[in-house]
Amino acid sequence: MSGYLAIDPGDTSGYAIFDKEGKVVDTGQVSGLDGMHTFLFESLQELPDLVIIEEFVLYKKKALQQSGSKMVTSQIIGVIKSFCAVKSIKYVEQRSDVKPIAQMWSGVKPKGSHSQSHWVDAYNHGIYYLVRNKILPNPAIARMKNG
Repeated sequence: MSGYLAIDPGDTSGYAIFDKEGKVVDTGQVSGLDGMHTFLFESLQELPDLVIIEEFVLYKKKALQQSGSKMVTSQIIGVIKSFCAVKSIKYVEQRSDVKPIAQMWSGVKPKGSHSQSHWVDAYNHGIYYLVRNKILPNPAIARMKNG
């Protein structure tokens, strides 16, 4: 593929695939550990140069509500990192708090049920990385030049 794979990990994980110029090629969602494993190791047609993962941090304010959880998001991140290790692919993790800026840059915000919009979060993580690393132009600067 020679491009980028952005993933929003969770019970339902969103993904967005970008080519090396930063053009989106595909988006979608997979369910659970088995879905992520199948997607990465069997369904993904071409290997990316880089995987962008939304990091998972258990914040104190959410620790109690996660009590007793099997921490599926953490397990899915482990599958993604294992895939990267086996295939010799680099990965980066991004904080979830980049989403507002990414949404502003992309112009794409989740709509409807969150269960159907994980791909949007993955897409926005990809856009954020691509703009921050100058693979795509910063839309704010482009607007200034054109306006």
